Amino acid sequence: MANVRQFTSRTVDALADRVTHVLGDAGKGVRTAAIPEEVLEQRDESSAQLLGGVNVEEGFSGGGLEMRNFSYTGVPLLDSFYFQYTDTDHHLSQILILPDAQPDKMQLGFHDKNRDDDYFFKVVHRMIIDQRVEHFSRSLDLCTGSCMRSIAKPAGDFVFVLVGFQLAFTGGRDHHINVIEVRENDGRLTTRFADKNFDDNFVWSLKYAYLPRGLFSAIGESGGVRERGGARRSIPSGPSVIRGFRFDFKPYFTSGGDHHIRDVGVMTHDDGRLEVFYEDKNGDDGFDWAVRWGVLSP
Repeated sequence: MANVRQFTSRTVDALADRVTHVLGDAGKGVRTAAIPEEVLEQRDESSAQLLGGVNVEEGFSGGGLEMRNFSYTGVPLLDSFYFQYTDTDHHLSQILILPDAQPDKMQLGFHDKNRDDDYFFKVVHRMIIDQRVEHFSRSLDLCTGSCMRSIAKPAGDFVFVLVGFQLAFTGGRDHHINVIEVRENDGRLTTRFADKNFDDNFVWSLKYAYLPRGLFSAIGESGGVRERGGARRSIPSGPSVIRGFRFDFKPYFTSGGDHHIRDVGVMTHDDGRLEVFYEDKNGDDGFDWAVRWGVLSP
């Protein structure tokens, strides 16, 4: 059980030859913190092409919301996501991955209430073309701290997969973060977006799909406790997608149940690596986590 931060963080300058495609003109003048090498590495799309290809959106934002071109065939399944404030850590107001925000567009967001802090983003979708896959959207709903709701689910042996999600404190407010969670159990969705008090209103929306169980070679859940900064686990190799996640700061090594946030993410790789990131600027706060994943049959 490896702590990712022990061996992966390098500055963008140290990886300049590998990330020129990320920076481009958008990266000029942008301050960069240490971005994990696993986040920046090129993807092997050989297996993805058998299913319908992948779409990778990565780059730097000057703050607030980003609108990206996003055209696809089939259904886009969430493969990986990673957000990082590039200067330091901050409160969080919203985290957003919204395919089809407009026709052929995807909207991304990772910001506090001022929407003026630079951040790096990487969001990967894996396309699947199969008429048996059912694609759904759930519009905005209001919760306080944590909630559970029923969502549309087809009858039969189907598996839930994320496509996109939104978690945002109401009224443009921001807070320290304790828990971030989006997980489904047999048509019941749990969302949590809260500081340690669990008393703040937030809105959530969801884009998701249900796939026949026979389209997967493996499904499962990985997790850990008493982690710091990030962690890595092994899962079966193959084209993988995210079925849900939970991050929860705990006072294992430092005081306080909530913190500023610097980065958060779930990265899956076809070679069987699963990596998670959840930390403030010091990377010394303990957290528990869980990720539900699925490996598609190529």
